[in-house]
Formats: sequence, C-alpha cells, structure tokens
Amino acid sequence: MIHVAIISGFIPLLILLWRRNYCSAEVKAFLPYIILMAASTAYEQIFTTWLLVSSKYFFRIYGLLEYLAISYLFFKILPFKYWGFLKVAGIGFMFLFSVLIYQWEKINHLQGDSYLAVYQTLMLIVCSVLWFKEIFTNLKYQSLLHSPAFIFMAALMVYYSGCIFVFLLAREFSEQHKIMELWEINIYFNIILRGLTSFGAWIGTRKYQPFYG
Repeated sequence: MIHVAIISGFIPLLILLWRRNYCSAEVKAFLPYIILMAASTAYEQIFTTWLLVSSKYFFRIYGLLEYLAISYLFFKILPFKYWGFLKVAGIGFMFLFSVLIYQWEKINHLQGDSYLAVYQTLMLIVCSVLWFKEIFTNLKYQSLLHSPAFIFMAALMVYYSGCIFVFLLAREFSEQHKIMELWEINIYFNIILRGLTSFGAWIGTRKYQPFYG
C-alpha cells in the first residue's frame, strides 16, 4: 500500500499539469495544497526512505505549510465577510504552533501533532459549514459532485478525522510495540485523501463546466 500512497501523491498535480487550460477557480484555490502534497511525497521518498534523513524537522515545517495551504483555499472560496474569522483562526494557529515549537523537546511529537490536528479539524469544520451556508443560500450548484471544493473538503475531513484517530491511539500502540500497524492505518487515510483530491482535480479541469457560476 505504501507504493500506492506514493504514486497517488503525484496524480493530482499531474492532472492539473495535463489539463491546466481548463482549471476552475476552485481547483486553483486548492493548487498550493496539491503542490505541497506532491513535494512532501517526493521529500519523504527521497530523503526519508532512500537517504534515511530524519523527518522530524520536515514534519514541523510541513504542518505549518499545510495549514497555510488550507487557509488559502478558504480565503479564495469564502466571501470577504468571513476573512476576519480566517485571520483570527490563523493567528490562533500560529500561537499554538509557536508554543509547541518552544516545548518541542519537552513533549512527545505525536502529542504535539495531535493538538495541531484537532485545531485544523475544528477550523476545517467551521469553514466548511460557512461554505455550505453560502452554497445553499445562493444555489450555485445543481449537484455538489460538480464542485471540486466540496470534494476537496470531503477529502480533508476524512483525512483529519483519521489523523485524530491515529494520534489518540498512538500511545497505546507504541506501548504494545505496534506502531507500524498504526502507521499503516495512516497510509490508508492518505490514500483516501489523495484519491479524492485526484477526483476533485479531474472534476475541476473538465473542458465544459456548465455548473460553475
């Protein structure tokens, strides 16, 4: 399954490069996340797997870049009236991130990542609700399956829900020396995330997109 996860990490970006002339605004809003996904996949394969370089610094930086990419998505698809909330949420994340960096050597890295994952999940839920409110008020789509943003948010929700599940069980699994089994669960959630992201990229790069307004 690890090979499937690696390959699927590049597929969304390859789709966008192939069909770049037909990218919808929602796909362009998710482009930073798609680029980050491909870059992190390449980094993990080259530096972590092949060159055996420690990934602890990379994951700290990745967590910050990941939040910024998701925040960028919502800045693009949510109306201006919600930007104040996004800015406050961003300040809150930066404060939490700074505290965890300062306490890096004092706490378990999985515990620290769990705090960030919970914060990101809550932010994602609130922003998704706001987006749904706007969509249902303005009746923009005949079907949400025509919206790449909906598919991207569904992918993120499944992934972050899975991350919280993994972090909650991390300590118990590590004590039982079954941490690799937990890592395999995380790989499955990654495959779902990347599969749905690829689907969203494909939907958002169709030549004819009559439902986008």
